[in-house]
Amino acid sequence: MRSSVINFPRNAKMEIDMKIQFMFVILLFSSIPLPVFSAEATGVISVQINELKNNSGYVAVSLFNNADAFPTNPEKAYRKLRSQIQNNVALVRFVDVPHGEYAVAVYHDENANGKLDTNFIGIPNEGLGSSNDAKGSFGPPKFADAKFTLKEDRKTLVIKVSY
Repeated sequence: MRSSVINFPRNAKMEIDMKIQFMFVILLFSSIPLPVFSAEATGVISVQINELKNNSGYVAVSLFNNADAFPTNPEKAYRKLRSQIQNNVALVRFVDVPHGEYAVAVYHDENANGKLDTNFIGIPNEGLGSSNDAKGSFGPPKFADAKFTLKEDRKTLVIKVSY
């Protein structure tokens, strides 16, 4: 007599339990939120500030993405940077800036006190400048005059400071 192995079908209950466990695992993992990565295009805005009258203090540079606070309220700027001055020139770079419309305002904080100094009637005593070299008429320049569009990887602005 020869011995033979008889293959019995799997236990039906065990097969159903495995299917239920598998469906539970699939359901569990499908309900976990996955991080969403933005493919938003960004660029670098380099700003060269020229015609500074001396190397004292620093230059405060504010990048605005709307007209609401431009240029008089740097606390509401989209981004802010400071730069030391060498040979009457200052340089800053804003990195990872989403493509869009912006305006830049700068002031030369000669005494490094962290604010734009003005005389008794509010006229600035320190140098000012803005993108597109926009000038105001009896007041600060308008966002519309200073705005530019960042739509490339790199954009370079040159701003002349007026005293």
